[in-house]
Amino acid sequence: MKKLMFSLFAAMMLIGVQAMAQDATNEKPVWQPSVDISMSYSSRYISDGWVVNPESMLFADINLTWDLKEFGGIYLGCWVANDWNDYNKDSRIDYEPEEWDYWVGYYYTLNDVPFVESLTFDLSYTYWDYPKRTQWPARGETERKVVLDISTGDFAITEDFTWHPGFYIGWDHENDEWQAKLYVKSSYKISDKLSFNNGLDLFWNNGRWRCGGYDGVNHAKRAGLLDSYKNGFSTLVWSADLSYAINDYISFGPFAKLAWVLDHDYREVWKSSTSPNHKSGMNNLWGVQLSISF
Repeated sequence: MKKLMFSLFAAMMLIGVQAMAQDATNEKPVWQPSVDISMSYSSRYISDGWVVNPESMLFADINLTWDLKEFGGIYLGCWVANDWNDYNKDSRIDYEPEEWDYWVGYYYTLNDVPFVESLTFDLSYTYWDYPKRTQWPARGETERKVVLDISTGDFAITEDFTWHPGFYIGWDHENDEWQAKLYVKSSYKISDKLSFNNGLDLFWNNGRWRCGGYDGVNHAKRAGLLDSYKNGFSTLVWSADLSYAINDYISFGPFAKLAWVLDHDYREVWKSSTSPNHKSGMNNLWGVQLSISF
């Protein structure tokens, strides 16, 4: 698997070199995708407000997008989380990536929509693989998630400040968990090379979501959440980053994230003595990210 993924990243970098050269001459073949690559260091791993790994992590992802013009677009990609501290340890697999995510999706944009100018419908399927989960109770070694994301076009507050809202619903049919969220994203252009970006996510989900694992299993059982289909607000997550454009293709900058638990029962799971989540009901992280787009 590692050789396959390293080969994929090498192939994409080769495509990127070709893309940059062809972009300079304004000759981009129809078959050639847009490529986005990012590599980051994070003080911990938080997923939708919940701590998966409280130690520092290394992440990398790559996404390929084919713009089909009036027919929308398709994309595929993968993401890897490297547990270099080996916190979530399986004695048979030391210092290996603890998670691989693979996805494929299709999007279509409706233009000239009253009040919102445009609406983008994005349907995707993600396969989440956890090679270290062989000893984790009450969780599968994989997750399979179908997601529908609907977002508007950008609203301009000023020439340099834009924002747009969206709605997301996802169903993990492997573990029978589902979640929805309302979100808003904003971007402020400080200068030609520097921008400040914000995002706010409000999650609503069923009781099985995030309560069957991450070392909170026993407490989740006592709270009646492990096999519960209780629906309610779970977390509010705020994220922010500074992005500095080194050139037309490469950007770099710091990021931060704060997450608050909203539901009493979920907070009780967080307070579990074996849970890596903060007992106050607030999680946070910081990191730095390098992004390449061509």
